[in-house]
Amino acid sequence: MLPLLLVLALARPVAAGLPTHGVLVPFRSLAGVRLGDTPAQVEARLGTRYQPCARCARATWYYTRTDTSPGLAVAFRQGRVSAVSTLGAPIGWRTSDGLRVGEGIDHVRLFYAKFAWRTCIGYGALSLRKASTVTAIYTTGDVVYGFGLLRPVEPVCR
Repeated sequence: MLPLLLVLALARPVAAGLPTHGVLVPFRSLAGVRLGDTPAQVEARLGTRYQPCARCARATWYYTRTDTSPGLAVAFRQGRVSAVSTLGAPIGWRTSDGLRVGEGIDHVRLFYAKFAWRTCIGYGALSLRKASTVTAIYTTGDVVYGFGLLRPVEPVCR
């Protein structure tokens, strides 16, 4: 067995970046990003390879692997994360309860029976508020398309 100091010395730091298989922990985090995180905390988790949104009313960063790939949008209000949501349909992403992007929306009701339905332009949003956090599951047609975590002051339709 290796001594603890040797194990720590050999351990490689985890590189910051957009995860391949992000996880939504309802009311807590999406891809490790939490509501209230600072820009520095987001960069420590996801890195600095983001594209600022030029047309957004609030500071918003887009994290993608390529210019056209699914990814993550992180929006800030008063220097803190106020919303984080998936971009596109990042296959392989899931909730901590096991609901996966690409599954039929009938599975949503198995996991999250109390979610409210909202029609957005071109997609649907199932959302549930708990204290100062809203968890959203985005749908298109009859499948799960993505996830969101936001403050109640932010629109569910992103």
